[in-house]
Amino acid sequence: MQYFLSVKDKLHKEYPNYTQIEIIKKVAEQWSQVDPTIKQNLQKQYMEQSSVYKQKLMEYKNSITDDQQMLIKQELIKKEHALEKSQIKQKLAELGKPKRPLTAFVLFMQDNKMVKDPQISQQDWMKNMSNEWKNLIIEDKNKYIAKAARLSEKYKIELKNWEENMIREGHQDLLKSTLKSKRNTAIDKHKE
Repeated sequence: MQYFLSVKDKLHKEYPNYTQIEIIKKVAEQWSQVDPTIKQNLQKQYMEQSSVYKQKLMEYKNSITDDQQMLIKQELIKKEHALEKSQIKQKLAELGKPKRPLTAFVLFMQDNKMVKDPQISQQDWMKNMSNEWKNLIIEDKNKYIAKAARLSEKYKIELKNWEENMIREGHQDLLKSTLKSKRNTAIDKHKE
């Protein structure tokens, strides 16, 4: 990495049309031909920097309280779960999981989005929509509720079919009940 950092600017100038990946490949080619004494010097620099880093890390760890360490661990667990959740969500989308249907209120907002005054802020418009929804006569509100119910029923059928398909294809580990069970097990392990 130190070698890469030392030559990348020069290579970018020599090969301005190269992508980052092509530059990395070029550095790798050059690295294989670098004089062994230069490689040893770079390795020595790395070892010195690594030693300094480890020392500073130990000093830092010794300077924080047990409560602070616990908070750091909790934040790391939260970040791990957020990353895992994001990766799972992306995988589910790739596998064609049906999207949740819109609620009656969101359907109402969609119908009124076209008449939104551009002078009104999004926050004020949302407040106005919320008030209009609250004051909407029951017959008009029921149209949105019925549409949302139809969409919900359609979603349940699509989701059931999708889940059955996932089981057939061996992806039951991505189903919600399985994920909750895994997550609860992981949380219980971290609590211990």
